[in-house]
Amino acid sequence: MWKSLQISILILILKSHLRPTSALKRPFYNIAHMVNSIREVDQYVGQGANAIESDVTFTNNGSAVYTYHGYPCDCFRHCTEREEFPRFLGYIRDITTPGNTRYRKNLALLFLDLKVSQLPPSAKAVAGQELASLIVDNLFNDTLGSTKVKLLLSVGHVFDYDFILGFENELENRKLNRLNKIIGWDVGLNDPLFVIESMWKRVGRVKNIWQGDGRTNCLSPFVNLGRLTAAIKRRDETNMMRPDPYIDKVYHWTVDLTVNIRSSLRAGVDGIITNHPERIVNVLKETEFANDFRLATQDDDPFDRYTKGKQQLNKSPNAAINQPIGKQQLNKSPNAAINQPIGIRIAYGMGDMFTSLSKYVGDFVYLRAPSFFGFRGRSGNEELIQTVLKIIHNINQKNEANAVTKS
Repeated sequence: MWKSLQISILILILKSHLRPTSALKRPFYNIAHMVNSIREVDQYVGQGANAIESDVTFTNNGSAVYTYHGYPCDCFRHCTEREEFPRFLGYIRDITTPGNTRYRKNLALLFLDLKVSQLPPSAKAVAGQELASLIVDNLFNDTLGSTKVKLLLSVGHVFDYDFILGFENELENRKLNRLNKIIGWDVGLNDPLFVIESMWKRVGRVKNIWQGDGRTNCLSPFVNLGRLTAAIKRRDETNMMRPDPYIDKVYHWTVDLTVNIRSSLRAGVDGIITNHPERIVNVLKETEFANDFRLATQDDDPFDRYTKGKQQLNKSPNAAINQPIGKQQLNKSPNAAINQPIGIRIAYGMGDMFTSLSKYVGDFVYLRAPSFFGFRGRSGNEELIQTVLKIIHNINQKNEANAVTKS
C-alpha cells in the first residue's frame, strides 16, 4: 500500500511539472491584414500567418469583382494591391489542397472582409447570392473534400442582414448546406454587442460566429479594451438567460505593436489581425504565453469554442499579489499598456514603428517597382528583375525579424 501511495505521489509531481500538451492550449489565429494580392499571400504566409484577411469590393449591382481595399488604409501599408476575386479564390484553393504542388499546410483560415455596407439595400441579397456562387465554384468546388481551409465572412454592420440571408439561401438552393460546417460569420465594425446578438437570433440558421473589436493600427494603441473584454465575457459566460453563448471566437484588430499584442493575449483573444504576423509568432514563444497558446492548424475547427485552460488567462486582478514576485509579471492586466503614459507607450513602440517603416519601403520595392518603372511585360528582363527584388525584400524581412527578436 505504501508503495502504491509513493507511485501516486510521484505521478502527481510529474504532472505538475509537465508542460501543457498542445490539446490544452488555445488554438490561435495569427491573421495577416489586408492581403489582397497573390504576392501578398505568399509574403504573409511566409512570415508565419496561419490566416489571412482579404477585402472584397462589390459593384453597385452586387457583383464581387476584386480583392481590394483602397485609400485610406492602415499606417505603413500600401492600399492598392488587388486581384480578380475568382483568381484569388482559386489560388487559395490550390495552396490549401494537399497534394497540390503549391500546398501550404500552415494556412488554416481565409477571412473575407466584405465591403457591402455601402451597397444599395436592394442589392445586398443579390450580392450574397453571387458571393456564395463564386465561393462554391472557385474555392470549395461543391465539395468538402479538396481544400482544407475554413472560411470566415465578415459584414460591416447589422443592417447587412439581407446579404447574409442571400448567401445562406443560395447554399440552400444548391443543396450545399453542409458547407456551413466550415463557414462562419462576423459583424466587424463595432456595432453594440447586444444589437449584434439580437441580429444573430433573428437570422437563426447561422451558428458559427466570431466577434471582433478594434480600430485601424494608427489608433489601436490608444484605444482601451473595454468592448473587447465585454465580447470575451459574452463568449465565456453561461447563465439561465444565455445557456449557450452565441460567440465562438473573439479577435482583435488591427494590432501591430508588440506591447499591445501582449495585452490582447492576456485578455484571452482567439485571434489578432495584424500587419506583422512575425511579431505574433515571436510573442507566442515567450514564457508568459507559450504554455497557453499555440498556432491553429488546418485540423482545428475555428468555430469550436475553446474552454480548457481559461483559468490561466483571465485571472483575478489580485492573483499576482498572492504569488512570488518572480511570477507576478505573468499576470498583467490586459489594459496595462493602455494605462501607461503616452510617452512610455511611444518609447516601447519606437522599435516596432521603425521596422514598420522599413517594411513599408521594402514593400514598395517588392510590390510596386516592376510596374512603377515600366518593366512589366518585358519578358527578357522580368525574371531577373523579380529575382533582384525578392532578394532585396528578403534582406529587409530578415533585418526586421532580427530587430523584433532583439527587442
